[in-house]
Amino acid sequence: MVVPRLDSRFRIALSSMLVGLVGLQVALLSGCKKADEIRTYTVPHRSAPQIVLQRMLGAIIPNDKEAWFYKLQGPDEDIAKLEPEFLAFTKSTTIKDGKVAWTAPATWERGRKVEFGQFRIATYRIPNGSGKPFELAVSRLDAPQGVDDAYLQSNLSRWRGQLSLSPIEAADISKVTTKTPFDGGEAYTVNFAGEASNSSGMGMPGAAGPFAGGLPPARAPEERPEPEVGSADFEFKTPMGWGPGKASAMRKASLAVADGDLTADVSVFAFPADSNDLLSNVNRWRGQVGLKNVSAADLAKSVKKIEVDGHSGEMVDLVGEKETILGVMVKKGGSAWFFKLQAPVALADREKARFEEFVKSARLP
Repeated sequence: MVVPRLDSRFRIALSSMLVGLVGLQVALLSGCKKADEIRTYTVPHRSAPQIVLQRMLGAIIPNDKEAWFYKLQGPDEDIAKLEPEFLAFTKSTTIKDGKVAWTAPATWERGRKVEFGQFRIATYRIPNGSGKPFELAVSRLDAPQGVDDAYLQSNLSRWRGQLSLSPIEAADISKVTTKTPFDGGEAYTVNFAGEASNSSGMGMPGAAGPFAGGLPPARAPEERPEPEVGSADFEFKTPMGWGPGKASAMRKASLAVADGDLTADVSVFAFPADSNDLLSNVNRWRGQVGLKNVSAADLAKSVKKIEVDGHSGEMVDLVGEKETILGVMVKKGGSAWFFKLQAPVALADREKARFEEFVKSARLP
């Protein structure tokens, strides 16, 4: 019997089939290893903030070792129309026996006591036709050495930075402020117009500056070393023993640590880089712990370099008679990031290594 020869193409196909069957049998006998799972992540899209022309009406009211701040910010033309009412509100201020009081227009509605931040004292809602009411905020900040030129310069520059305006020089303070008298003293009032994004905190116009004095009450810390998100675009790792601090719309992160009656406040802020320099911020911090200002040359001798998310930062250790401030400034792109721990001297010394660990763990957007 003659067996016909198989076509070469058929023989190749048959051989491949047999090899495949053998491989399948081996796999079934030995068990297949599951392929690595493919995970798909959807990253939410963030549209770029719209830049709008805004106006800020502000008043700084000296009161011994503290300062009171009135601030109203919103669309340029609308806020400009409210200047007479704002000035009337400022002039209604009285200071008697160290206590500050004021009288608001009848059409203003005082908001409920909501946690806007530890420096906010009161909020007034001002009618805006059929739109969302404007908000005027009253805040109180420490001024350990009084409201001098350095204090005005740093706070006015901070306000101007929120409107993308250049910082103010001490010699030009009188050019941008008006002394407005009231019963008990004089207020420094300003009227600034500039650009701000529609997400730059219009609803929080009176939020305090990044390095105002005073510690908020801290909640008992939790033992939570895992990563934690401070804001939608900023990540860090919480050191062991630290817990959540008091919330504030201005803060990118707020943490606290307690040891008996001693508390430490840890905060992170981001502000425009072109309106923030290390020297002015350090001198403001020094004033908060009772230290005198230093020159740029003296500051350079005490600065420690620290790396934050691949960017070079500068750290200072400011030890006062009762309190210490550990501060770090690092610039990335158009933002200046500030990390700050303020606490009694002994507690700050104990937490210094953890503070550096916290700063180094940060991931900047």
